[in-house]
Amino acid sequence: MQSVANRRTFVRHMVIGVPVLAGTTSLPRMVRGSAHDGSTLTPTVETVVRDLARLHNAMKRRGVRSEDVRAVAAHVRALGTYQFESNRDVELVRGIRQIIARDGRQTLIEHRPDPETMRRELAAFGFNLETPLVGLVDTQRRADALDRLARGGMAPLYFDTLFGLDDMGTGLVISGAGDLCAALKDMQTMLESAAAVLCTLAVLLPPAIPECFAASSTLASIKLLILLLGC
Repeated sequence: MQSVANRRTFVRHMVIGVPVLAGTTSLPRMVRGSAHDGSTLTPTVETVVRDLARLHNAMKRRGVRSEDVRAVAAHVRALGTYQFESNRDVELVRGIRQIIARDGRQTLIEHRPDPETMRRELAAFGFNLETPLVGLVDTQRRADALDRLARGGMAPLYFDTLFGLDDMGTGLVISGAGDLCAALKDMQTMLESAAAVLCTLAVLLPPAIPECFAASSTLASIKLLILLLGC
């Protein structure tokens, strides 16, 4: 397992030149190239992220099985339950609302994450990702995701994703089947928008760093399912 010291070294190398954010009153120009310190992940989130990385890499090597969908669902359930029972969403929502009040909603949604940085961050936790994690998340999708997160945090999103995965539950249908693919693509759109916003906000709101990694690792799993099922 990669040591905390190694993770911190990795992050230091990635954030060279990024200005200190404490005390600033607006989003820095370097937000798009910023990295997040993975050593600040809570033990629960780190465990789930690493478990999802192992599952992701196994599916990539051998293809997807019905039990893989159930395993992804179990990890999403763990994230949603932890988010709810630990009251992390209370802190997340409070922080998001404070940043919106300080910097302005429009200022926040105009900034986009750096997909390559997000890919490298997940790779440091074991994900075998050869392409950037997020695609183009336009301004309207970022605005919608920001508003949703400011209302209720991440737990509702995880549970929405979980319902879709549970519906697949008992087995995989024919590759590329319409209902299955439509459900997975809806999950991807939802998670992609949330991850894009969270990983931008995490630069200004350190408590959002675990949420950035958790949403990104869930997104990576859903995207791989879409690919392997031929959607």
